[in-house]
Amino acid sequence: MRRKNKKGWIRIVEAFLAVLIVMGAVVIIMARQPVQSSADNQIYERQTQILEIIRNNNSLRSNILDGKTYNVDDIIVAMIPSSWNFTTSICDINDICSANVPLGKDIYTKEIIISSNLTLYSTKKLRFSVWMR
Repeated sequence: MRRKNKKGWIRIVEAFLAVLIVMGAVVIIMARQPVQSSADNQIYERQTQILEIIRNNNSLRSNILDGKTYNVDDIIVAMIPSSWNFTTSICDINDICSANVPLGKDIYTKEIIISSNLTLYSTKKLRFSVWMR
């Protein structure tokens, strides 16, 4: 009687188990990553639209370069839903803009750089933060 070599079957089983372990690890890692919801995407899209409107408006650009946020805030209030709360801050491009945002809420922040208008060259950063009431 001839004995069959069973090393080939053992290697196949080992390879199969190795693939299962790797796939299990990938599934666990993927499950732990937070998924960005469509509401988050809608907030970021709305913020981007508002900042583009501000960027293209010469009078608002001048206000930002002068450090005035009240006209900018008035425009934003008219464009956001009533369930949102927001804050804006203007700072120099190399500074960290600190904003008065509440703790314990999801804060959505975007910023743009306004560099000049027709009469003034000055670089400022406008930070726009949003959270739900």
